[in-house]
Amino acid sequence: MKNHVELARAVAATMLAVSSLTWVVILFSTTTAMGQVRMTVPPQSEPVALSGATIHTVTGGVIENGIILMEHGLISAVGTDIALPSGTKIIDVSGKHIYPGLIDAYSTVGISEIGAVGVSS
Repeated sequence: MKNHVELARAVAATMLAVSSLTWVVILFSTTTAMGQVRMTVPPQSEPVALSGATIHTVTGGVIENGIILMEHGLISAVGTDIALPSGTKIIDVSGKHIYPGLIDAYSTVGISEIGAVGVSS
């Protein structure tokens, strides 16, 4: 009879430990998910020009000492002789290389494929 009581206590202690661990995992997983909330960015209030960069375009080749004009959150012009609207904020990016429209910040290319190929040594 004594062995059955000890066994019951051990089982109860194990169940308590497992349920406690389950609650800890649940609490931490919800706080982790809360950290993934996307931040919102206010709309672009003024035109912005990136000036002086080497611009590598998708179809137009390389433009030295170029200008990229962005209006309303979109690229509106790329080139060397661009008429800038009044009130344009000009950012000097001389010596930098820019690849407008070539890299999609929201792309999953390369990420979803990671699990598609088995790792080999």
